[in-house]
Amino acid sequence: TDENYHRGYEWWLMKQAKSRNAAIKLYGLPWDFPAWLGNGTRNPYSDPFRLASYIVKWVKGAKDVHGLTIDYVGIWNERQYDVTYIKVLRKMLDDNGCQATRIVAADGTWDIVKDITLDAVL
Repeated sequence: TDENYHRGYEWWLMKQAKSRNAAIKLYGLPWDFPAWLGNGTRNPYSDPFRLASYIVKWVKGAKDVHGLTIDYVGIWNERQYDVTYIKVLRKMLDDNGCQATRIVAADGTWDIVKDITLDAVL
């Protein structure tokens, strides 16, 4: 896996933001994923459990390594959502002590409204 909780400036930036305003909310939004998450298909939704595990590890890594609570996670920036993945992610977040982390789904269109009205789990 590609776990590294010290790479990049984002950790520093989030800690600085929190030190200046403790009430600020932190939001993780994937813009892309490593190819191995989609088993070489470039479609990370092909294995929703693997993808959700990757995101949950990042949320937990933020807390465990940097003391940062991630308030929101997005699905995939301006890309189509996947209902199965959203439900798997919610369950994995809950099962790993991240019940307070909210999921922001479908930042590109309003199509998800129909799915939410048809599926009580969403």
